[in-house]
Amino acid sequence: MHELLTAFCHWTWYISGHKYMVCDLQGVYSNGKYILTDPAIHSFDQQFGSTDLGTLGMERVLGNHKCNIICSVLGLDNPMKNEYVQPGQRPTTYSFQVTEEMLLRKANGGKSNYFKFLDPIFE
Repeated sequence: MHELLTAFCHWTWYISGHKYMVCDLQGVYSNGKYILTDPAIHSFDQQFGSTDLGTLGMERVLGNHKCNIICSVLGLDNPMKNEYVQPGQRPTTYSFQVTEEMLLRKANGGKSNYFKFLDPIFE
């Protein structure tokens, strides 16, 4: 399940033209199915509240993401595969704090040091 969820996170970034990323997927296994709760969405313009860490959040997720067989089948590439970003203090991989750098990036249109925004495949 971990491989599927991390590939889904990667895919949402790809399919949206690098403008959005659904991440921090968690939940429970109950009655033969997984119930996912409380996802976070990172967006280029930080429009989804306090858990939306914008472009820097996307970079941090990608900097910790190791592509798997699902990513390969979907043809996903990680522009940060050779970068490592220190995760946050909490035990979840995608836990980060809002920093001055994030606020500056938001003020500058959310530009990334690692990827460009593209036209979304699906919106």
